[in-house]
Parts: sequence; C-alpha cells; structure tokens
Amino acid sequence: MQNQSTNIYRLTTLLFDGLLLMALFIAVGFWRFEDLRISNPEYYNYYLQLLVLTVVSWYSAGRWAGFFSYTSGLEQRNVTANLLRGAVAQLAILAIVVVGLKGYYYSRVFLVTYFVSLYSIALLYRLLLVHFLRVQMAKGKWQRRYLLSGQHATSDALRSLTELRPELGWKYDGP
Repeated sequence: MQNQSTNIYRLTTLLFDGLLLMALFIAVGFWRFEDLRISNPEYYNYYLQLLVLTVVSWYSAGRWAGFFSYTSGLEQRNVTANLLRGAVAQLAILAIVVVGLKGYYYSRVFLVTYFVSLYSIALLYRLLLVHFLRVQMAKGKWQRRYLLSGQHATSDALRSLTELRPELGWKYDGP
C-alpha cells in the first residue's frame, strides 16, 4: 500500500480501537457496576483510573508491537502475532500496576470479561480489515512498484511470485 492509504487505515485502526476500548468498558461496567455500587461507591474512581491506564497501555503496547501499521505483503498471521505480542505487553504493564499496587479494588469478573472481549473483538476486526485490504490489493489498488537490476534465479522467482500473488501488494515495473 502507498503511504497515504497506509496512514488512512492506521488512523481508522487508532480511532476504532479507542471507540472499542471505551464502548466495551462502558458495556461491561454497566453490567458489573450495580454489584460494585452496593459494596463501595469509591470503586468508580479506581475503575476510571483503570480505564485511563488501559487506554494508555493499549496504545503504547500497540505502538511497540506494531499492530497499527499496515504494509505491503500483510499476512493475517503477522497481524495475529503482533496483536498477541501487544496483548502480552499490555497485560504485563497492567499486572505490575493493577495487581501489584491496587489488586483488591478490581472485580476479577470485570477484568476477565473486559480483556477477553477486547482482545477477541480487536483480533476479529483486524483479521476482517486485513482480508479487505488484501482483496483490494489483489484488484490492483495500492500496489508498490519495484524494479530489478540484473538477471538471477531469485529475481525471476520474485517476479513470478508477485505476478502469481498480487494480494501481496507488489508489482514488477520492469521490462
């Protein structure tokens, strides 16, 4: 994909992730806060801190793991691996802060429901987005053109691979 379309899909992913983080937190919170209100109304402050920490750790772990970038040759397995790497990093950050410092404030049911739902939905919509992008690249959109100098078996193999699989996003532009 070219840089402009890459930035558009990166922005879409960033915005949808923020929407997903907030909407899911509100939905699970609406489901669980009735029980929490009875026990201690101060828990709302702790959950707001958890929301802020979750959003910050999601974007920082995502930046580190690279699950906001879409490049040519994008494979669903790479997107899955990047998301899992970011999830492990985010859970490590949250484990240190949430469990280490304030573990008894948070409902385990809330945490498990929220994070299982978050990672499941994020993985599903990313796989659908990658499928959409690969279909578009197979139609010839966002193809990156390349030239080869010289003649070698490897260059012939690369040229035939990109002709056979246009969904990789590469197009040979030579003679």
